[in-house]
Amino acid sequence: MKEQSLSPDVISWPAGSTYEIILETHVHAHPATDGFRTKYSCPFVTFREKGGFMHELFMVASKVVCDPRQIETAQFALPSDDFRRLKQYVEIRGSSEFGFSSDGPYVFYLLNKVGDIKQPFAKPGLQGHTYYYLEDVPLCDKEENTIEPDLPIQDMAVDTNDDQLMGDRLGVISIESSPTFDYIYEVINACTGRKLKGYQQASYPLNSGFHLWFPKLPMLKGGRLVPWSTVKSWINELSSDGKEICMRSDYELVDMDNVRKGRSLWITFAKASPDAPYRYIGTFCPDIDRSSEKGLILTRVADCIDLSGIDL
Repeated sequence: MKEQSLSPDVISWPAGSTYEIILETHVHAHPATDGFRTKYSCPFVTFREKGGFMHELFMVASKVVCDPRQIETAQFALPSDDFRRLKQYVEIRGSSEFGFSSDGPYVFYLLNKVGDIKQPFAKPGLQGHTYYYLEDVPLCDKEENTIEPDLPIQDMAVDTNDDQLMGDRLGVISIESSPTFDYIYEVINACTGRKLKGYQQASYPLNSGFHLWFPKLPMLKGGRLVPWSTVKSWINELSSDGKEICMRSDYELVDMDNVRKGRSLWITFAKASPDAPYRYIGTFCPDIDRSSEKGLILTRVADCIDLSGIDL
């Protein structure tokens, strides 16, 4: 069993009338309002049908916030296949009895199936969401059910080797001597020795109180800093001396409870522009005293790190 101080890996949602639509499109959505905020942001998700039964485990490949009535705004922020199924989800749900009952933006989750869950696995009688640790979700045939995405995603490797065994890892890296990487999965492979073929999350958890973080730094447009995409997103502003990052959004609030309870040291590989590679810019730690739900301040605590000394 994992240490309870670490955040759970899996969130379980009641799917209700949208259950079949989720299974068909591998997309889930809920209103982007405080009433739907959850305690943890989990990389994996499962859905409960009637009776509370959970049949499939998914990985969250990407997440976008936009108004379902203006879904075209997400077109340039997603790979074409992901946008196609997002649009399909909106069309099917929009024409159903369930529809989109709330005005304003929704949070859309683009999902990749991990595997089937051994039955019976249920949480009957629960109306809201609940959490699990990944190791406590019983998957069928664990030899074949890996946690890697099984559909093409934005950061997809061209290597077709299915071997997921551990390989060589980077040792000491610093801001001055950082290697560069074109894709997030390449950073993870170099830091952990894994052989992933794709990954599309903003962070990757490690043990020993660390996680890898892959922020995209904003661009200056019209005299203000904005994300690259037209989809509502986080702005990660790096100070001129490189010693602080301010993480904020015009559309979402920082979950300070999750920050306090989460992993505390962020090994940061940033991307400065759409054409720039990912590069190590330091190891950062949230400054709880100076942060609030309106913005998270991270302070650089190291400009070099020995990755070989971190437990995976």
